[in-house]
This record gives sequence, structure tokens and C-alpha cells, in this order.
Amino acid sequence: LVNKNVVDEKVFNSEKSNYIKSPYKGYYFDKKVLKYKKSTASDFKIDQFGISKNTKNKGLKSINGGKNISLYNNGQIITYVAIKNPITKDIVAFFIIRNQDTFVKNKIVNSNITFSIISILLLIIFYFLYKNSLHKLELEDEVKSKTLSLSNINKELEKNKAKMTLMNENLTCQVKEEVKKNRKQDQQMLEQSRLAQMGEMISMIAHQWRQPLNAISLTSSNLKFKCILDDYEKDLFQKELDLIEDYSQHLSSTIDDFREFFKESKKKEITTLEDIVNSTLNIVKTSVENQNIKIIKDFNCNVKLETYPNEVKQVILNIIKNAEDILLENKVKSPTITISSICTVEHSKYALIIKDNAGGIPEDIINKIFDPYFSTKLEKDGTGLGLYMSKTIIAEHCDGKLSVSNDDEGAVFKIELESIN
Repeated sequence: LVNKNVVDEKVFNSEKSNYIKSPYKGYYFDKKVLKYKKSTASDFKIDQFGISKNTKNKGLKSINGGKNISLYNNGQIITYVAIKNPITKDIVAFFIIRNQDTFVKNKIVNSNITFSIISILLLIIFYFLYKNSLHKLELEDEVKSKTLSLSNINKELEKNKAKMTLMNENLTCQVKEEVKKNRKQDQQMLEQSRLAQMGEMISMIAHQWRQPLNAISLTSSNLKFKCILDDYEKDLFQKELDLIEDYSQHLSSTIDDFREFFKESKKKEITTLEDIVNSTLNIVKTSVENQNIKIIKDFNCNVKLETYPNEVKQVILNIIKNAEDILLENKVKSPTITISSICTVEHSKYALIIKDNAGGIPEDIINKIFDPYFSTKLEKDGTGLGLYMSKTIIAEHCDGKLSVSNDDEGAVFKIELESIN
């Protein structure tokens, strides 16, 4: 490994073809030697020996510093001997010796294996001796500890079992009592709601009967006047009497509608939403239209369902009366109540939608309107039970859902029920 820095540059350049650049800065290999030995420059590079990074750094530092060094790795010994100029003491070259030494390698390997085996055996022996000495003591202590612990646990379990039994008995009684109270309270609320609706019904009956009664009165007065004048004809009398009979039948039919409305349904009936709505409108339509409120019907789904029609009628009536109140309170021009039906999910469910154009429900109370005793009509003797009982009837009695939202015109109530399909 020749140091080119100590040779005259002209001389070196003239003989440069005889050398091969090495991995070490400023040093070149003699080409003839490498060719003779059938080696390459990389054969003498420290990086090729698989030595550790720390040893490698030391070796490079020694070579660059002109010191002798020997490296051993995996049975191979590489020795770098520095050749110095006796006068200038400069490093002229390095003489590199590489040879295999299997004896050292085998010795080291055998020594390592023997040492490892003996160490492992000694560790195993000491470990078992130590474990045996401790195991018995540990077992005895553990048995005592577990026995005491189990005894305490059994006592605690017995106490807890007795407490749990008593708590379950008390809880069962409390649950039954609370269920009984809730049912009684719901029944009271339902009765209270029905009584409030009865008051509204009496007002509706008055509206329903006023026109027929006036017609009967006028017709009878006309007949009486003709009798006084002794100016009557049999056909005319018969026609007028038929009118009185028709008016009387209308009054009787009205009574039947109101009586049917408050009749409790013990069994579900097969009907349609259109029939339920029409039956409800027979009761409330006159009262609403007398307030100049227009009712629009738009039925798009007429599938049959099995439900309690009278209870659904109560819900529809309550929603319509609430819409009537808010339309009058807000003095809406062209007040309108729209009732429509739609089918959903391949006719397995359908919905009845009742909406008004009164401006909608304020956002700060829309989530409270189904709460018991919540009312915006306290000054008008509102009970706050109408919508609460309506939601209860639809959800618990009819297995449906009652919800509310706002659109651009007003409040939208949606009653969802399942069809018999």
C-alpha cells in the first residue's frame, strides 16, 4: 500500500498505471502484487471483514496515523505494518499481511461454547435449588392465606346474599308500586284530557245544532202561519215535514257521532286513515269553518290498518283544535289546515300529516310541547295534557309515533302507524 505523497509527483504520474487507487486517502495498491495474488483492492479494505463499527474506526485511525495494527475477525488476521523513511520518518508504504487462522477461531468458538454450557448448567442447578427451598415455604404461606381469604369471602358473600335478597324484595315492591302509580296517573291524565275535550265538544254541538234548529224553527213557524191563514196544500206540507224530519235525523246523527267519539274501544278495528279523518271532521268541521278556517284534504294512501279508531280520532281532534286556536290568535289571513296521508316503505307504514299556516312553533319550546302539563294556553284554561296524552295514545296504545316539526308556513304534526300488511 504505497503512499503517493512521499514520491515525486512526476515519477508517480509516470508510473501511475502500475498502481490501483485504494480506499485509504493518499494510498495506492501495487498492481503487480494484486495481480499475482489474484486479489482486489476491496479484499484489503477494513469494511469487508464484518468487524464492529468501533474497531473499524480505530483501525482507520491507526492507518491514517501511520501506526501498525492487527485485526482479527472470524478466523482471519489482517496485519498492517508501516514502512518509514529512515531519514524523514515519513510513511512510505504499508506492508499488508492476510492469513487464515482456524486454530484460534476454533479455540475461541470451543471456549465460548464450553463456557456457555457450563454457565447455563450452573444457572439451572442454582435456580432449581433456590426454587425448591422457597416453594415449600411459599406453598404453606399461600395455603394459609387462601384459607383465611376464602373464609372471609364466604362470610361476606352470605351477608351480601341476605342484603341482595332483601333489596330485591324491596325493589320489586317499589317497582310494582311505581308502575301502579304511573298507570293511575296516566289514567287520571287521560280522564282529565277527555273532560277538557268534552267541554270543547259541547261548544261544537252548539255549532252543529244551531243551523238545523233554526231551520226546524223557521219551517214549523211557516207551517203554523199557513194553518192560521188556512192556506196550505198537502204536498207543500209533506215537503216541509220531510225537511223537519231530515233536520231531526241530522241532529240525531250528530249525537251518535259524539257518543261514538267518547266510546272506549276494547278491541282494535280494521279501518283507514281517511275514514278516521272524515269521521273526526264530521264533529269539528262546522266549528272550524265558522271561524273562516279552510280545511284541505289530500289523501294519497288509503291502505287498511288495525288500530283503535276512537283514540286516533281524539289525537286528530286535539291537533286540529290546537291549530284552530293558534290561527285565530295570530290573526292569520286565509287560515288553512291541511290534512294529507302518505305511504312509506312499500306500504308497510303510512303517515297522516296535519299542518297549518300559523307561522310554526317557537324553537325554544318545540321540544317541550309533548311534556305533561306544558301549555302555552294557561290563560285560556289550557291543561297542558292534550299533546302529552296524544303522544301516549299513539305510542303506547296504537304502536305508532307522533312527532312535530316546522316548515315554511307553520307547524307540521306527523302520525305514523303500521298497516295490516
